[in-house]
Amino acid sequence: YGARATSAPNNWGQSTNEFNSINLNHNWVLGGGKLNEFIFQYADFANAITANSLDPQHTFNNGVRVGQNTNTPQATQQEKYQFRDDFSFSKAGWGGVGHDFKVGVNFINEPRLYLTFTEGTGDYAYTHGDNTLGGLITAVSINGGLAEANIPLKQYAGYVQDDWRVNSRVTLNLGLRYDLITGYQIDQSKNPNFVKVQADGAGGLLKGIKGGGELGRSPR
Repeated sequence: YGARATSAPNNWGQSTNEFNSINLNHNWVLGGGKLNEFIFQYADFANAITANSLDPQHTFNNGVRVGQNTNTPQATQQEKYQFRDDFSFSKAGWGGVGHDFKVGVNFINEPRLYLTFTEGTGDYAYTHGDNTLGGLITAVSINGGLAEANIPLKQYAGYVQDDWRVNSRVTLNLGLRYDLITGYQIDQSKNPNFVKVQADGAGGLLKGIKGGGELGRSPR
């Protein structure tokens, strides 16, 4: 991570990824042109970016950097469960040659979408005015602290679809899909911009500005 020509190896990081997935499929032919398809999936993902060094970072005038990368360590972890079922069948006639119907539902539960981002070591970082370690220093900063969040979410979807063969030359593809996502409950009570916008909204200052909701309907 962060490997480039102007960064020393102790300014790099090590990025590791692990992904696991289990899939279960069941296809059930009911007869008479009827088919049910069920899918279950469990998956988890973990990414970790660790520091190669805990030394203070030095950034020189020519762009060279040594010491711990201030974007390390950080991590991403995800856990997901998915249930999906699709049912299809055909029907002759009904106002034309026939219909091919399909209906389905999909549910995704992500109880864990965990992110961390730590800046540096809690030690000092130095910006140099020249290209020597003992030369002029133009800026000093201290990095530290831990930012982390778990953002669980749930996704719901359902659809109906009809491929209506009116005659041998005309087929109408009709359908409707509905999606709903819940989650992303992030506490922004300490975010001054968010607090100000919330107060302005409550005071009527944002009246007339259209916003999106959590419901979604779209053609299939």
